[in-house]
Amino acid sequence: MDNNRGEYKAIIIAADRYKQANDLPNTLNDAREIKKLLTEEPSHFKEENVQYYHGNLVTKAVLVASLTSFFTKAKSEDILFLFWAGHGGQMNGEGTLSLMRQKTMYQH
Repeated sequence: MDNNRGEYKAIIIAADRYKQANDLPNTLNDAREIKKLLTEEPSHFKEENVQYYHGNLVTKAVLVASLTSFFTKAKSEDILFLFWAGHGGQMNGEGTLSLMRQKTMYQH
């Protein structure tokens, strides 16, 4: 890759298990298919630049750290892709994501 081109990077999140809502097992299928679409040849996404979270990894602490790093380390030339499969909604007119171990929706 020449120095003027950025990298293609992705975070794929499958929030499939919940304490306060119905589990969503199909989110795993959706996330796997997205990862496959991004990384199969021909592709600009390298496997090492695609982060995949599901199950016990879908917690507020893990995702805040990962997303913060994902966006702050990105260069202006990078192409970033974020995929969320899970519960969500609106709270006070803002989009929210519902995480596995949270009692309420999470806004960040």
